[in-house]
Amino acid sequence: MFNRATSDAYRFGKQLVEDSLTRQYGTAKPRLSVEDLASVQLPTAWQQNYVGNYIARNFSADLKIKEGRFGLEAGTTFTPIGFISPDEVFSADPGKSAVMYRYYVGSSNEPTHLECFIGENSLDYNEGPHDLAGPDKPAWARYLGVYRIDMWGTPAETVTIHRKNGYLYLNSIRLIIELEPGLFFTSDGEAVDFRSKVPTWKNIRLHRE
Repeated sequence: MFNRATSDAYRFGKQLVEDSLTRQYGTAKPRLSVEDLASVQLPTAWQQNYVGNYIARNFSADLKIKEGRFGLEAGTTFTPIGFISPDEVFSADPGKSAVMYRYYVGSSNEPTHLECFIGENSLDYNEGPHDLAGPDKPAWARYLGVYRIDMWGTPAETVTIHRKNGYLYLNSIRLIIELEPGLFFTSDGEAVDFRSKVPTWKNIRLHRE
């Protein structure tokens, strides 16, 4: 038994649990069907406020206008998104239940973000086509390069710190703020810390290659 959706337990027993619940209670019905929502059509110019690349807990996605439809594209999957107000949007899960988001404009210390009642689906703005250039500090040059992450004493993956549009990036994730020299925070709120001999990201050691 889990206190969250079974897929959060690494999909352990998901189909088994769903089959058991269906036999006991019948086919699952949407908590709130998208068909029951009164959607509104907002001007394309307003939809452009949302356009860009976003970071969620376990994936990266693009909010975009594709073939005249506004939606979220993750990998090869495009999910249409509707509006019920200028700052409230929704999508449909596989069972046609509404997944609701609220839009919050960013500030100097945090990015624009879309909060979802399913926490891991919340989206933090990472970058977009209309971004202004960042400060591009010369002092950042010493952080650039490829870093190795070890897992259980064995090399597991590498990440690259590089410049783009006047910002530092860790792979495709932008470091949006330098709180103090060498201490950065990513667009999804994780710390990247170059202040010690061995830098860290999310408290994971980064070993320079």
